[in-house]
Amino acid sequence: MALEAVSAIPAAIAVAQPLANSIASSEAPEAALAPAAAAQLAVVPSAAVEAAREVQPAPPAAAAPIVVPALRLDQLTPVLAAAGLELVQTDDSRLAQTQQRMASEPPAPRRGRERPALPPIDSTPLQKVETRQN
Repeated sequence: MALEAVSAIPAAIAVAQPLANSIASSEAPEAALAPAAAAQLAVVPSAAVEAAREVQPAPPAAAAPIVVPALRLDQLTPVLAAAGLELVQTDDSRLAQTQQRMASEPPAPRRGRERPALPPIDSTPLQKVETRQN
C-alpha cells in the first residue's frame, strides 16, 4: 500500500515537469495544458491520495515488561542494609487475629449532623424578572 503511494509520486512529477516547462515558455498557460496531460494529472494525485488513505499507521510497539528477579530473604537483607533500609514483615497469624477482631466489632457510630433533604427541582418554565427601573 505504501509502495503504491511512493511510486505514484515520481509519476506525478514526471507529468508535471514538462507541463511546468511549457507553461513557463508559452504566453498562454491555458493552451499549454493539453487534455491528455490534464487527465493524467487528475488521475495520479487521486490515486496517491487514495493510497495514502489506505495506509494505516502501525500500532505502537508494546513495551517489554520489566522483569525483576525475586530475591530470597537472606539475599534481600544485605541489599537493604547497604541502602540504609530495614525490612519489616507482618506476622500472618497476628494479621488474621486482628482482621477477625475488626470484623466482629460493631461499626463506629456516625458523628456530625445529618444533612437536610434537598427540595425537589422545579420543572416549570423560567420567568423573566425585571430588576432595573429606568
